[in-house]
Amino acid sequence: MATMSDAQKSFAKWVNASNVGDFEGETLTIIGFNQELVGKDQENKYVLTFNETPLKLVLSKGRSQELTDIVGEKASPVGTKITLIQGVSHGRPAIQILPV
Repeated sequence: MATMSDAQKSFAKWVNASNVGDFEGETLTIIGFNQELVGKDQENKYVLTFNETPLKLVLSKGRSQELTDIVGEKASPVGTKITLIQGVSHGRPAIQILPV
């Protein structure tokens, strides 16, 4: 049976520190790597899209480096399989990208 928590999640567009636990341990396949306008200031950021979920992940400087470590500097991440975990950055909850 669906819960109100499920209803709230259905409105989410982005993977964030509060919902990344829903994906821990799951393999996600990157199917898109594009720039999008993000946030209230509409900043142009790189964003990953996945085969397994409609939620997108904004690449921060740290996540960008983690992904570069996995795929290499000159490669596209499309087709790469990763997993996401909740970590800590500067004392705050954060999302980390790990290879599968």
